[in-house]
Amino acid sequence: KAAISLVHLHEDAPEGEKLARPYKQSALGSEDCAVLHWPGEQLFVWTGNAAPGARKLLAFQLAARLQAEGEKVGVEPAPQFAEPPVFCMHFQAWIASTGGLSSSSAPSKRR
Repeated sequence: KAAISLVHLHEDAPEGEKLARPYKQSALGSEDCAVLHWPGEQLFVWTGNAAPGARKLLAFQLAARLQAEGEKVGVEPAPQFAEPPVFCMHFQAWIASTGGLSSSSAPSKRR
């Protein structure tokens, strides 16, 4: 099974830098973009809500390049605050920004 990779595009790395696992939500800032590649399964482009248009374009171009190199899955957008659950599952302790519970949280029991 092929390894999952995350390329983070930000001000100091406009062409992207590959991040090491475990992936952390805190690594993604609202002015950043990222490409999460799960070969043969999923290809996500995460875009921060304040990311410049040029950075978003570079992220989608990176995803298109992966497709041109033989990746057969479609590109799925993962905009900040509306990330698909399957994208979030690749991150350690992802916390939904919409007020929901993370998958590791459980409701408290009141007595």
